Amino acid sequence: VEAQARRSRFTRDYGCTAWTDEAIAELKGHAPLVEVGAGNGQWAAALRRAGASIVAYDDFSALPLPRKPAENQGVLQGNESVLSGWRLHLRPRTLLVVY
Repeated sequence: VEAQARRSRFTRDYGCTAWTDEAIAELKGHAPLVEVGAGNGQWAAALRRAGASIVAYDDFSALPLPRKPAENQGVLQGNESVLSGWRLHLRPRTLLVVY
């Protein structure tokens, strides 16, 4: 039960994988970014706090947290098909996929 509670807190705060300050700084250097499979948007939020430009997408089909898509602030609904969308052709972005 204790381990489940810790895992629940971890995924609420970080998603499936935690970031480091070094990872955020490295990614910021490759901005602007587009994240596909953003989940609840924890990585995107951390990158935005660091000043990186990022657009985040998720299809909301497999979130590890009990949230509704509307509660995923800053995460747009979409999947890999957004990569061929017109927005990205106007301003190329580095792809970010975190697993």
